[in-house]
Amino acid sequence: MKKTIFILSTLAIVMLASGVAFTQKIKKNASGEPTGISQVTPNSVPQISHSVILEKLTMIQMENSKQYPGTVKACKETRLAFRVGGPLIKVNVKAGDRVKKGEILMQIDPRDFKDKIGVLNAQLGGALARLDNARQDFRRMKQLFDEKVIPQADFDRVTTGKDTAASGVKAIRAQLNIARHHLEYTTLKAPYNGIITQTHIENFEMVAPGRVMVGLHDISNLEININVPENEIINHPLESGKKAWVRFPSLGQQQFSVTLKEWNTTADRATRSYGTTFTLPRPRGIQIFPGMTAEIQWPGSKDQNQTLTIPSKAVVNDSTGTAHVWRFDPKTAMAAKTPVMLGALYGSSRVVVKSGLMPGDLIVTDGMDFITDTMKLSPTLANTGTARTSSQERIQ
Repeated sequence: MKKTIFILSTLAIVMLASGVAFTQKIKKNASGEPTGISQVTPNSVPQISHSVILEKLTMIQMENSKQYPGTVKACKETRLAFRVGGPLIKVNVKAGDRVKKGEILMQIDPRDFKDKIGVLNAQLGGALARLDNARQDFRRMKQLFDEKVIPQADFDRVTTGKDTAASGVKAIRAQLNIARHHLEYTTLKAPYNGIITQTHIENFEMVAPGRVMVGLHDISNLEININVPENEIINHPLESGKKAWVRFPSLGQQQFSVTLKEWNTTADRATRSYGTTFTLPRPRGIQIFPGMTAEIQWPGSKDQNQTLTIPSKAVVNDSTGTAHVWRFDPKTAMAAKTPVMLGALYGSSRVVVKSGLMPGDLIVTDGMDFITDTMKLSPTLANTGTARTSSQERIQ
């Protein structure tokens, strides 16, 4: 029994010695000889800091802004028609086609118009011959009249004949110009670069003058028309070039900058509102067409109360949909996840904070994807230039 206890005690001592060997490290002097044993602790493991960008929050004086529903229009909208009639022989476009200025869209059979020009050219030749004879008669009769050989009545008659022949030539030339114009009108051309919105006829149909054939829009620039009530129009700066924001419900919360173009100075009798137009250069890669609904956010006079705003990109939503931001503590160089209550959008990239933050708070605006509550951070204030050596200096 005593022998068994001795063996177990010996094994326990050996195992304890092995454990100590794994949790200790041997200190050595300059000659490489052991000098002692030091314990490995968590504090001796190097800490890795995570770089982030901070913003120091300040109160701003917001402008009173109002939202108005509007409708998108093309900067140019045209309904094209032929100025002459005839059978249609060419239809080169369909709805949705993009066309360039001067491009032929449709054509009427031009043969009758060419024949008309041929007839008038022949008539012009005869009229010119009659005019030449009348001028020769006039020159002969004038010489005789000057010599007092013929009476005044005979001279007046040849003078009238010459003038009549000249008028006949002018009339035929005018008819010839009209006929040439009519021949040009047998082709319907695009007056500017644009997109075909509709076609109202099929090929080979008979066309009447003035009948609308196609719709053409220039959507390189868009217009948004809104109606502003009379009690609100006085709160907005009515100056061409003033900026506002537009949002399209079909595109979500994305906003675009628009420019005030024109406004009515007479209110609509029924609605007592003033028609106002903003312009928007058509964004690349985004489908915005005339007729779509829009919402204009138009800044007005300055608000007397100050408001706190933060960058929209700093907001993180958890699984429950609650909005949070990472608030930085300079004393610990760590950030805490802080719930916030948000208000309306401010501009295109910021949002109003109703509660949860205070002026002077430092929040993380970039680099928050992998942050934890216990992570040491290496912060830099936005737009402060080169980062300094310590976190305390960086955020000053």
